[in-house]
Amino acid sequence: MKQFPNLVLGILVVLALALGSVQGRRVERLQESDRLYRWVQSASTQMRVFGNPGQPPPGEDPTNYVDDELFAKLVEISDRVLPDVDVGENDYDNTGKPYPRIVRYTAAPITDADESALALDEDGEEVDEEGLGSGQQEIYTEEQRQRDGALWAFAQSEDTIDLRKELVIAHRAGRVAGFGTQMGIAGLYQVRGTNISLANMFFGFRKMAANMLWLEVDRFWHKGEMQRMLPLMKSCVTLDPTFIDAFLLGSWHMAYNATAPLEDTPWELREYDPVHEYWVGERENYYFFGVDFLKDGIRKNPRNYRLYFDLGYSIYEEKLIDHVNAIKYLEQATRLDHDRWVRRQLYRIQGLNEQYEESKAGWEDYLKWQPENAVAPRSSN
Repeated sequence: MKQFPNLVLGILVVLALALGSVQGRRVERLQESDRLYRWVQSASTQMRVFGNPGQPPPGEDPTNYVDDELFAKLVEISDRVLPDVDVGENDYDNTGKPYPRIVRYTAAPITDADESALALDEDGEEVDEEGLGSGQQEIYTEEQRQRDGALWAFAQSEDTIDLRKELVIAHRAGRVAGFGTQMGIAGLYQVRGTNISLANMFFGFRKMAANMLWLEVDRFWHKGEMQRMLPLMKSCVTLDPTFIDAFLLGSWHMAYNATAPLEDTPWELREYDPVHEYWVGERENYYFFGVDFLKDGIRKNPRNYRLYFDLGYSIYEEKLIDHVNAIKYLEQATRLDHDRWVRRQLYRIQGLNEQYEESKAGWEDYLKWQPENAVAPRSSN
């Protein structure tokens, strides 16, 4: 071998390139699988909550998006590959038809055993009085963990190769609304006041950049410059889609702080908004800015109960006095790791919506679960 040092070096280079190529393909496949897995969770949640796997941004041509086509292929493959699961009580759409199998996989029903376990921590001790959980966990049932494991295996399987490729191509072309509908990366440079550098965005500092931008949001808030806050808040969640507090506080600014100096618009001066199916004026438009912001947070973080709670209670209930939608999103919040007061608001609003039987049954179950609660005995009678 000493007589052919160049040959040895050449063989080593070829081996290194071959190994690099294999590893590169493996990493690419994992990235594609992760993208499909996240899209499956988001699209399935949107199908259950919004009635579609991904809604195009207001004002854009729906034909530019391929969510429905991709979801139809997902349903066909999952029905053929995934083992079936039972249809739960809440697994029916508005027409009474069971949701597709893939939708049921992403939201396992909560059993009585799960309910009992919620009041204990990992050591079997009772949780504190502040609530059941921190809201940081994605799921809290063993059944859902097993289903998510099956979904991850499904996302990596040979059966989804073509779907993974199609999703990647469509996502890169900006044709998948199910990943979230806030501004894309290119849009950041079209809005003044978004001080984002290429270094922050493309060299691993996106979360840091989002935090720095949020400081700018706070500064503009204290200066009373609400008009400069909106693009910055959108930029924050574009840089860091998991920045839950940005979604929550951003929607609060839109629905509460921005509307504080405004009066309710007289009905004769309102215009019909076909997107939200509501008659709106200047103040009401800000409410729906908050609605859209939180819905986008749900698309990007479908397993965080706080987004559902704030959408249902803080805006639909408190601002729009829309009991039906408030109940809809609070019910979704109770299917996730949530604090105990989420249920109290759900049962209270069911009573306001004249759903007396559901409200009474809910309070009775709550009283069995939390017998020392002072409100439940009065509300369950």
